[in-house]
Amino acid sequence: MPSSRTASPETTDRAETQTPPADIRRAGVLGICESLVGLAYAVFLIFREITGQHDYGTVSADGSENTFVGYGTAAFFIAVFGTVAAAGFALRRGRRWGRGPVVILQMLLLPVSWYIASAGLIIPAVIVGACSLFGLYLTFNSRSLGWAAGAFS
Repeated sequence: MPSSRTASPETTDRAETQTPPADIRRAGVLGICESLVGLAYAVFLIFREITGQHDYGTVSADGSENTFVGYGTAAFFIAVFGTVAAAGFALRRGRRWGRGPVVILQMLLLPVSWYIASAGLIIPAVIVGACSLFGLYLTFNSRSLGWAAGAFS
């Protein structure tokens, strides 16, 4: 008779609290650092809106003044980068769920670096692309994949 293996709460808790590989912890730090940049930009957007500086290059369909674009963009950045920052802290603590948001951010930053390069800003594009590739390396090398697969063994 085949038996099905189920993880007991004790096994799951023990697996989640094991010290993650150094590469996973570094990926968490990288996600936190990238999130701090995104959150700083959100604070900058809120500051601009409070001081009455609007982005007049933004086009609206009806021609009305777009006074809340900065607030909306800041809210989006806070939601996205706040999630990635929390995921980075989770990776530092060995929580496997934190890997997903950090990986997704790295994947999104690759085309962003291409876009930056197409604007003629080669050095910032190389920095963003290198950080993204480094983050992908940290999360997809053999040690990190072995750690991530530990949840399923």
